[in-house]
Amino acid sequence: MAHRTHLIGAALLALVAGSTASAQVTQVQLHVKGMTCPFCVYNMEKRIKKIDAIDSGVKLETFLDKGLTVVPWDTSKRFDPALMTQAVKDSGFTLESIEVTASGVLSDNSSYTPDTLALTDPGTGQAFTLVAGDRADHAASWTALNAYADGAGAGKKINITGVVMSGADGSWRIALERWAPTDFGAEVYLKVKGFQCEKCAARTMKTLGVFDDVIHLEADRDSGLVHVWTRSPNPDTDALSARIDTLGFQCTHADVHAKGDDTHEMSHMSGMKGMSKQ
Repeated sequence: MAHRTHLIGAALLALVAGSTASAQVTQVQLHVKGMTCPFCVYNMEKRIKKIDAIDSGVKLETFLDKGLTVVPWDTSKRFDPALMTQAVKDSGFTLESIEVTASGVLSDNSSYTPDTLALTDPGTGQAFTLVAGDRADHAASWTALNAYADGAGAGKKINITGVVMSGADGSWRIALERWAPTDFGAEVYLKVKGFQCEKCAARTMKTLGVFDDVIHLEADRDSGLVHVWTRSPNPDTDALSARIDTLGFQCTHADVHAKGDDTHEMSHMSGMKGMSKQ
């Protein structure tokens, strides 16, 4: 099994069992061990800004208490995790993981094995190999994405977050964490009270999944947030809330964002389990 080269940060996903897509990396998040002071941050950021795909004038965000650095990536440049690894190493620190945020267009699964997916950036010609993540919620997102690709999702663009995994031969893959469709009418954020475990979140997703208007769902047990992507720009939030109430939980708030409303972010999906409908 591929060794997990922890060079990450926080971020975005992988896809369907056996699909190709055009893809762009837009953000890289680095988890770095060993930084203890502002000078440590300055020294490491200075090294990172020497990478060609990173504008020397761009502002990096480093959270010292979390050992996290967020790096905007030039989408016209090829992504190479080795550059990040070397920059952090040259700074005297340890890069524990790399997480990337990207977008891609799904195609059919016929050209790839059931456990891999390829994303290709038409601009740079770079191809990414994508695989399922190793956590249960990541595996659920992978399964959901396969269902989406086999159905209405083929040929459509999605957003992804995933962790870079390195092989002994120097090759690397991206392990899926989360994904989100871009072909939707609206996003609904439901705040649910009463979740006690992952099974509570799973029951909620399964129950809401019966609605024809629902494309994909992500649920977070800890925050009680359920993120729903719908086909309609005017989803029936009363119906969604009422269905949650039948499970013995309480939907305390429903927030709707029509497509094109940039106030939503993929960070809402952090730690969520996924489920989608064709």
